[in-house]
Amino acid sequence: MSLIIQNSIKLVILSLVLIRAFTGDCQAQSTYVPLNHWAYQFVERFEAKGIIHGVLNGAKPFSRDEMTRYLREIEKSTEQGYQLNSVEQEQLEFLRLEFNEEFKTLTGHNGSHYVSRIERIKNSPFPGKIFPKFVYRNNRNLLDFSGGPFRVFIDPVFYQQMQYANPDSLSSTERVFERTHGFRMRGHLGSHIGFYFDFRDTKEWGTRSYPNLFDISLEGLGFVNGYGTHIWHDETNAYFMFKLPYVQLMLGKDWNYWGPGNSGALSLSNNATSFDQVKLQTRFWRLKFTWLLGFLRTFPRILKSDGISNPKSIVAHRLEIDVAKWLDVGLYEMVVFGNRRFELAYINPINFYRSAEHFLGDDDNATMGVDVEFLLIPHVKLYGELFIDDLSTSKGSNYFGNKTGLLTGGLWVDAFQLRNLDARIEYTRTRPYLYTHRNAINSFTHFNTGIGHWIGPNAELLTAGLKYQFSRRLQIAATFERYRHGANAPGQGLNTGGDINRPFADNGVEEVPFLEGILENRKQFGLEVQYEVFRNLFFKLQMNKSFFENALLASATRGDVNRREIFVNVALNR
Repeated sequence: MSLIIQNSIKLVILSLVLIRAFTGDCQAQSTYVPLNHWAYQFVERFEAKGIIHGVLNGAKPFSRDEMTRYLREIEKSTEQGYQLNSVEQEQLEFLRLEFNEEFKTLTGHNGSHYVSRIERIKNSPFPGKIFPKFVYRNNRNLLDFSGGPFRVFIDPVFYQQMQYANPDSLSSTERVFERTHGFRMRGHLGSHIGFYFDFRDTKEWGTRSYPNLFDISLEGLGFVNGYGTHIWHDETNAYFMFKLPYVQLMLGKDWNYWGPGNSGALSLSNNATSFDQVKLQTRFWRLKFTWLLGFLRTFPRILKSDGISNPKSIVAHRLEIDVAKWLDVGLYEMVVFGNRRFELAYINPINFYRSAEHFLGDDDNATMGVDVEFLLIPHVKLYGELFIDDLSTSKGSNYFGNKTGLLTGGLWVDAFQLRNLDARIEYTRTRPYLYTHRNAINSFTHFNTGIGHWIGPNAELLTAGLKYQFSRRLQIAATFERYRHGANAPGQGLNTGGDINRPFADNGVEEVPFLEGILENRKQFGLEVQYEVFRNLFFKLQMNKSFFENALLASATRGDVNRREIFVNVALNR
């Protein structure tokens, strides 16, 4: 039996022993809220309004328990006289149903009065009479089973997207179709063990040129199979959660999103596919602490002498502090290390990882950062983040070793005194060579995709947007995006720090101004309309107009491109 399996079994046994020791003090267990759930935005709006405080949202996803506690604070404010508008009231009532079990645990009673469209159909003369009684019994999940201490909720997953584009670099319309189907399941066993399973099978086809290869990797995905006419890939997220009075332990595969950014995250993001991990979290007083050990993959594979892939891991910890009603601070460290799976100095959750990395020979990729959120202005939330890979201030601002990232932005809720209109602006800047490392295995990547911000090194991104919520179901958004990137020359040409897979040692130059290299420039205007037909069944229409300068074309040359895109998609529980 391998060392990895032995250690995993020991960790599970230790967890169960600890849980058994504290069985009298635990509350009901729950799983995580998916990162794309709109409840995160709902909570953030009321944080910006100043209605709720102490929302330590720098480490996501939230557990369903944590999300419910924030929703309960909003509900308490209404009991104390705060007036929600009609859209907010409907949203809160719906979320009361969505997190019904957690509300019961927290408050001791069921206060949900929301009548869903599914419930209306079931209670109607027709088709209510032919509606199977075992389907949507709780008016929310497709299937809901319970027996003694065991309960499980099951929902289908479906996604269909049609993309039509007219770039002036092509003589015909580009058409891309994507279809996903699968299912997800969550539940709990007693008061201490929660579980989650989500499987998705996806096919993409259209007018693009697809490879005829197996086990390739594409941006944002793990292994992909190419068939020439289409590509196919599958994704499974699954984990167990164990809960103690002040600690919850997660063991399995999922995404993480750290930091205040909306357009992307500098440290940990959902840009790449998910990865296996062990995660420990605790919250007490005004503190929230997160530690995780994750298992990453290399692509192209970096092999050992026996032909087996070299292991690659990430360890990270993050401390969030509710300093005051108007100030939240987050501090974090991360280390990406390869060629071995475990390192005791990194498994210690409260160790200083930068110092530990020096102690172990300075061979790993250690990073650190700080982010802040300010709530000084009514209805406005300001935030910023500084990410430090390496820093040598004495050698000038253009020194290649100054590998830093900066993100800053603001959210204005009920902008221009218009209810349900939100405005956001955000700017991100990454220095050349950020996320890279002299040892290829230690780059800040999972497969061939960066695990930090999607813009990668030597780039900047400015985003701005307005979103108006007509009702709980209907919203419209207008967006603007300007992206600039200093790209490397093709092949093994001059390395100006614009490629996450090419470190300074790979034909680099020591003095590198920001955005040095081939300057790629893109401006994009977008309009999006979204409508929720039933619970978690969304119809979305999106239109983009983009202007590219120095874009890399299919002919392997560069040129300017004007591109018009239309996306039509239907998503159920995606």
